[in-house]
Amino acid sequence: MVAAPAHRSLSRAQLEQCRLAFEFLDEQRKGVLEVDTGLGHFWRLAGFCPTDEQVQILIEKLKNDKVELIDFHRAVDITRKELLPFACDSVTLLNSTQEAIKLLGRSNTGFPGPPSEKISIANLRARMVSSTDQRSINNFERMIQEMGYKGDEEVDPENLAEMLLNPTITE
Repeated sequence: MVAAPAHRSLSRAQLEQCRLAFEFLDEQRKGVLEVDTGLGHFWRLAGFCPTDEQVQILIEKLKNDKVELIDFHRAVDITRKELLPFACDSVTLLNSTQEAIKLLGRSNTGFPGPPSEKISIANLRARMVSSTDQRSINNFERMIQEMGYKGDEEVDPENLAEMLLNPTITE
């Protein structure tokens, strides 16, 4: 992986996304994330799109340096050096996320159908969260609550995508 030039830095918006992602994942409020379980989630929540392989390489690099926990400043520094070149184009990411959510809302008949204009929270949960991964279940429930959704309501995929990608938006 090629590191970004030293003079490149994150924009204010990217730093804010990093701050929000870090705070969301730092459930114990200790100011650190576990390298093994939190770093990949942090990068993706902050709007970066590393591949699983890139995440694994960076985690292995940190583990080889005996780093098990990482604070916000170190996470941002690694993001700036290693992932800045891989920042997602926000318009493309928004459009792709909206389409993906619409496809998740298609009929459960097993037959291809048109993308859905509305999707239930229960359907979204069933398709996005592994029933064996308690952390994913808890994070999904917390995310849905923080976006102001309750119960099994129908949601608009376009608004949901905007809220997922820009957590500072509130309805």
